[in-house]
Amino acid sequence: MTTTDIDATHVSRYLRIERAAAPVRANREVALLSNLIGLAIDRGEAKHNPCREVRRNEEQPRTEPPPSRKTYRRSPPWSRRSPARRR
Repeated sequence: MTTTDIDATHVSRYLRIERAAAPVRANREVALLSNLIGLAIDRGEAKHNPCREVRRNEEQPRTEPPPSRKTYRRSPPWSRRSPARRR
C-alpha cells in the first residue's frame, strides 16, 4: 500500500476499530502517519493528507499531581543528577 492508496476511511477504521482498546496511542500513531504523509506531499509523492479529514479520539488530561518535595527527597541520588551531555 502506498500513500496514495490510503484514504480517510482507512484512517477512521484504524482509530475506531483496530486500535479501539488504546485510543490515545492510536491518536499518536495517526499523528505520526500524518507527518509521514506530509513529507510525501513535500516530495511530490502524495496529493493530500487523509489524516486531516478524520476526527481523533477524545483524550482526558492527566489528573495525577506532580510528586511532592518529600517524595523527591526520598528518591535515590542518581535519579536527581542531570543527564550526561553529549558532545
